[in-house]
Amino acid sequence: SREWLNEEPTSGGFSDRTQGLQSNRYWRRAVNEFLPSNEERDQVVLQLTRKWVETRGVDSEEAERLVQKLTSSEAFCDKWQNLAGPYFLHDTGDVFLLSHLVLEEIRKKHGAAASYDNTGFVAICDFAERRIPGDERLVAWLKRQLTLASDCSLDLVNSIWHSWATRRGWLSDEFRNDIRLHVIRDLKERLVDGSKLLSILGPHSSVAIYQLVFDPGNDMGATLNDVASWAWLGPIMVEALRTNSPLAVAAVGVLLGASDKPSDAPGVNEVALENFFGQQADEVVNILATNVLNVPEDRRRLLEQVVNSSRKILAARAPRANGQASTE
Repeated sequence: SREWLNEEPTSGGFSDRTQGLQSNRYWRRAVNEFLPSNEERDQVVLQLTRKWVETRGVDSEEAERLVQKLTSSEAFCDKWQNLAGPYFLHDTGDVFLLSHLVLEEIRKKHGAAASYDNTGFVAICDFAERRIPGDERLVAWLKRQLTLASDCSLDLVNSIWHSWATRRGWLSDEFRNDIRLHVIRDLKERLVDGSKLLSILGPHSSVAIYQLVFDPGNDMGATLNDVASWAWLGPIMVEALRTNSPLAVAAVGVLLGASDKPSDAPGVNEVALENFFGQQADEVVNILATNVLNVPEDRRRLLEQVVNSSRKILAARAPRANGQASTE
């Protein structure tokens, strides 16, 4: 029909514009009368989205399927982002709710391994950014999501912070600082011991503590990414290390070795070593040394460099400490 070829809708619906032959994908379908096996049907996407909006995802098995599809199919996510916009024009509350449900499902499915790598995370964040203003309501919502994440996955805390809070032009510096302070207070309250820290480290979380503290890649500027703001983590990391957990060993090794240093030479961040571990630094280094072969192979060289550099620093301190003790 003529409408199907139009770029803009003429009948008041959504699908005329989004399914026109101007899209290469729809041209292939029209010519070949073929739907690739990995391609989601438009009508399924539209039907699930419409049903969800009608029920707001409550008490409807069909509506719940939208969340399931968004967290299980990248192809569905791609199609959904292109087609779903007209259903969310008038109520940002629907965007908040659906975003919450997607993150909730990611937590349920992946536990401590939950992160931006999980299907649905990036799609819902990108979708929300185009529809939710960076105001107090978003700040309150993000604080709630970060609190929920802090009981589940440190990678997810980092992912929400980096993907939602530090996007250029979305939140003001004031709002971003407020959220960052919330993360520190919230984790300080919840990470009561080493076992709790271990419970929210995923199987591939060797960079999680480093990312949490030093906030690398944040092009919006430094936001409480100094060692002093996070020094309270030191005793908790020591408890986790005493279990000889490879997760804790790798995470602390990366924290000390990948942190910003005065030069690019391999070694250890001396400020981090001192402020996080202080008098327990020797014990920490010995635990790291004992467990070098227990961490993933791609982290062993870094860990060895951290151990060797740390021992040199601690050995140099020892004579000074002994000299001070003899004069007292």
